[in-house]
Amino acid sequence: MDRLWVRITLLFTVVLTTAIAIPILLIAVFGSFETDAERAQRIERIEERHAELEAAERATETDEIAAPSGGHIRKGRGIWPRQVWERIPSVIFRLALGMATLGAIAGSIASRLISRPFSKMALAANMIGQGDFTHRVEVSGPREIEALSTAFNSMAADLQESEALRSNLLADVSHELRTPLTVLEGNLRGVIDGVFTLDDAELANLYGQTNLLIRLVEDLHLLSRAEAKQLPLNLGQIDLGQLVQEAAFNFELLAKEQAIALETSVSEGLPLVLADRQRVHQILANLFSNAVRHTPAGGTITATVQQDGPMVTINVTDTGAGIAAEHLPYLFDRFYRTDKSRSRETGGSGLGLAIASVMCEALGGSLTAASPGIGLGTTFTISLPIVAESV
Repeated sequence: MDRLWVRITLLFTVVLTTAIAIPILLIAVFGSFETDAERAQRIERIEERHAELEAAERATETDEIAAPSGGHIRKGRGIWPRQVWERIPSVIFRLALGMATLGAIAGSIASRLISRPFSKMALAANMIGQGDFTHRVEVSGPREIEALSTAFNSMAADLQESEALRSNLLADVSHELRTPLTVLEGNLRGVIDGVFTLDDAELANLYGQTNLLIRLVEDLHLLSRAEAKQLPLNLGQIDLGQLVQEAAFNFELLAKEQAIALETSVSEGLPLVLADRQRVHQILANLFSNAVRHTPAGGTITATVQQDGPMVTINVTDTGAGIAAEHLPYLFDRFYRTDKSRSRETGGSGLGLAIASVMCEALGGSLTAASPGIGLGTTFTISLPIVAESV
């Protein structure tokens, strides 16, 4: 009874049987479609039967006698039920039995056809639950079943992608942790074995490696909180033009040391934006740091701030190495580097842009990147919403 096809079969049978039973009862109560001659013969048979019963009742003093059919009839019972059923033509009973049988067969076939896609989907769900994220169900059948199958396959594809990202994340984290831990272990082993002297230079080296580990763990923690939408935000009305100029001022000395021109351009009359000042400053610091790192001597970094509809946009453009088109879709993924040969010391951890992107999303904005190609520079665009009162 717990199987879907059994329930549907019973439903078909009950519906068809009820559809036949109702006319039968109506005929039994209100009369049949028999002719006058048939009705006269039936009444005559009923009267003869009634006479036999009366004769039998007079022949005994008990309450129960043997009936001609071999059964028993109790005194005082009327003959109405027998009259009722005798008024129903036998063809009606045969038709009812045939319809009930047909309903059971049709219900069984239909229920099997209906329940088969769900059985396949249940099997696929079990396969995915066991870790086989490549399993898919066939998209066929009625429109509703096709929609359900398509949604299931889409869910399976998302789970497969999430599992791949999780595996890659574990591999990337292991790789990032391995380098500073290996350096720490080697240097400490050298100190223990007397190969190295634990002087100020060696202590500074060990401290630098531990600092790398701390920064990596903090970046991962910050990124995970931002992706889970649990990043604490201190929202307020801020002037993006002023904030961009402050962030650029912090990198002017570093840019001059590398012979890079750092310029800013702020449109007049910019409205205020609703954002977290500290988080936006952190995003800008990451973008300016990347621009300085990837721009050669003699290059230029330009930061422009302007209004674009309900948003205020910040464009950080450099004349540096540029980014190939195939790398742009993955630029904001964790630990992604366009140059695989770069180490953490030369190319960063690969988390900065990912953190900047989720921070912009947490603030109701976005972060995008565009590049004409290798050697043609890159433009990062931050968009943040304007304060409603300022629109």
